[in-house]
Parts: sequence; C-alpha cells; structure tokens
Amino acid sequence: MFTGVGQMWFGSSGAVLNATVSTLTINASTLPSTSSEAAMRFSNAQNCSFNNNQLLGHANGAVPAVFFEGGSNNQLSHNAITSSLGGAPLQLQPLGGTPNSGFVVTQNTFDSTNLLLIGLSNCQVTNNSFNNRTLGNTIGIEVCGPWTGASQNITIDSNTLDATVGGWNGAVISGIENDPGGQSNINGFTITNNIVKGTGAVIAVQTYTPDNNLADPALGTKTNVTITGNQLSSLWGAQQSIFAVAPMVQSIRSLSNQIRCKIRLESKT
Repeated sequence: MFTGVGQMWFGSSGAVLNATVSTLTINASTLPSTSSEAAMRFSNAQNCSFNNNQLLGHANGAVPAVFFEGGSNNQLSHNAITSSLGGAPLQLQPLGGTPNSGFVVTQNTFDSTNLLLIGLSNCQVTNNSFNNRTLGNTIGIEVCGPWTGASQNITIDSNTLDATVGGWNGAVISGIENDPGGQSNINGFTITNNIVKGTGAVIAVQTYTPDNNLADPALGTKTNVTITGNQLSSLWGAQQSIFAVAPMVQSIRSLSNQIRCKIRLESKT
C-alpha cells in the first residue's frame, strides 16, 4: 500500500538487470488524487520479469500505478490489473539512452483499464484479457510512437477485449497521437487475431476519434500495417470500423476480418 508521496523506484541510479518481481499487491489507490507519481517505477530494466502481481489503479486516473521506462527484453505476464477510475494503471514508455525495445505483455487480465505503450520497438501484446467488469467503461489497447523517429515492429495479437461484461461500452485497439509538437510514427504495426466486443468495436491505425483530430500532425505516420483475422462485434448497432488514413498510413494489408452487428432492443413504458 502506498500513501502520501510514497514511491518505489527501481533503477534510479543504474540499470535493473535480470530481476523478477512476483506475487505482490501494488495498491496505488491510497495515494492522493493530487499526486503525479506512480507507486512503482522501473527505469532501464533489462531481462526482467514482472509476473503474477495484482495492480490496483492510482487515485489519480491519469497517472499509472506502475510504469516501465526504457530498457529491453522484459516480460510482464499473469498480472491482474484493475482500477476504480479507469485509465492505464500499467504504462510502458521510453527512456533516453536505453534500448527501448523488446517488451512482451502476455496472459494478463485487465479489469476496467487500458494498456498504454509509448515510443517502444519490437513489442508484443498477446493473449491478454480485457473487460469492464468493475466500471462498465470503455477499454482498450493504445499505442503511441516516439516523440521523434519511429517505433518498429509493434504486434497486438490474440487479445480479447469485452466491454459488455460490466456494462455496455466501447472497446478499441488503436494508435493514438503524441502530445502537441511530437509525432507518433510506427513502422511495422501488426494487429491480428483479436476479439473486440462492445457497443462500438474499433480497430484504428491512427486514432479512434477521426472526426476530432484527423489532420493532427501529432498522429504521425504508420507504415507496413497488417490487420488480419480480427473479430469485431457491436451489440447496439454502433459503428464498427477499421480506420486507416492515407497518406499518413502507407502499405496496409487488411484481410479476413469479421465484423458483426447485433441490435439489442429494450421496451419502454
């Protein structure tokens, strides 16, 4: 349990090598809502395992409970991640002077939370389960390229996102824009074999809000994009789309995706 300005920081004075963090309960919900600090922070972790932990989201929904910055060849698996405020309790992001490469996020359960990846390369997000059981909110996997340059080889494969478990809401797998002045370039963006269910089920290369920011340069460019074998199901007849906008998206292959729609009727008196 973390209170006040408490934070556990691994790697503050050098790389974290070959470490295993396992079977912990990391409760960031007791931090003040005014805090901008994560409960646990890993800087330049390399060849590390973060597994079988329970993460409880930050009292400030805009701040992760745990984040990894930089490093390489780390695996995050079999963790249970939940929040009473939504947001992304688990966040992976770059750190200057480190490889920023080789993260594997697999076999985790996300309840009413998002997963956010920023500015990393050679990453795999596979076989995770997302639901909205606690909050009935919109859930998703969001990927942003680096401030400058480009991320390489991001794979989102065989995940299940079900936003009908705790309520009827949206589910998305999407690229997102960087902060103003930055970019979000990705070369090699693969989204395959995922199941996405919700009132609106969306796979989006650039953004899942195209009406708001389609011309935003902070969206960057996406090249060598593959979207295949996904199943999108919408329960309200809401929009289901695969958004890819030229010329900001180049060399896209989209095959064998299934898009289903069911109408849910309610009687009113």
